[in-house]
Amino acid sequence: MNDMSKELSAAGIDVDFVAVNARDAADYQADLAKMGDFAMVQDTDALRVWDAMGGHKDDFYLYHSDGTLAVHLPEGGTLDTALSGDSEGYATLRGAAAALK
Repeated sequence: MNDMSKELSAAGIDVDFVAVNARDAADYQADLAKMGDFAMVQDTDALRVWDAMGGHKDDFYLYHSDGTLAVHLPEGGTLDTALSGDSEGYATLRGAAAALK
């Protein structure tokens, strides 16, 4: 995500990434935090962020600067969103973010 942020910034696209760690993955939050320099929210039973968003692992939500949802890229949808492994998911997310410019 850091590389993508730098690439988009160099292209004149200002983005802020926020990760929402799953409620059942709190023990892995430190590992996730090591993966990038971006804000992170730990979902909890009280917050239930993933439930409210209908979210899953590898889902991405892109918002306009006014806070309105621009696009939801769901895991398992027609576009690859997995950022591990090959670069197809990376290209998907980068392209969607760049399109919001």
